[in-house]
Amino acid sequence: MRTSEQIKAEIEDKFGFFPPFFSPALHNSQVLENLWQQTLIAYIHNPLSAVFKEKLSAYLSRFCTVPYCMVCHSCTLRPLGMKAAEVLQLLETPPPNVEEIESHLKRLAAHSQLDVLPAANSELEESLLACAIFISLEGEAAESYRTQLRQILGAMNYQHLVAFVAYVKTCHVWMEANPEVSYEADKRVLDNLRFLVAEEPRLSEFFRDY
Repeated sequence: MRTSEQIKAEIEDKFGFFPPFFSPALHNSQVLENLWQQTLIAYIHNPLSAVFKEKLSAYLSRFCTVPYCMVCHSCTLRPLGMKAAEVLQLLETPPPNVEEIESHLKRLAAHSQLDVLPAANSELEESLLACAIFISLEGEAAESYRTQLRQILGAMNYQHLVAFVAYVKTCHVWMEANPEVSYEADKRVLDNLRFLVAEEPRLSEFFRDY
């Protein structure tokens, strides 16, 4: 079993800083290792595009009672090329309804099985994002749509998507259990939030009032 200091050093090496997200587990090396391995496998090494992962995480984090994940992943979208107004538009978009999902699934299905995941910011990826949001939020009501999406993506790519969604939910549970952790100390926020808010002041209101 590695020590917390050894794990912390690896996290810092990978991110270039130590995210406050991990701080509550520093006194428990087993929990810290568990969180880090989930982060490596389901998030960092997940073949879904970086912009897709950040969009999905930022959006789903609207439904977490603690703002840490939503703000951090929204800030990460800036160096990936998204404008502040686009970030706000993403966050304010209502969850997709059944009619919209059926349209998105039809678009995805027209490309047969997606052995190669859609390119970042493509129409196909936007459809995949909508479907991922829907199956994440709708529970049992989305079961048939999960089956369709699995058939379209193929088992391996579908598993990557589900693993990422499960990781996002783990992050929410972890942050809700540790609400004292502040996003203001996260380097992603320190580097990007002021620029996003200067470009689109309504983002500050959204983060405060969501």
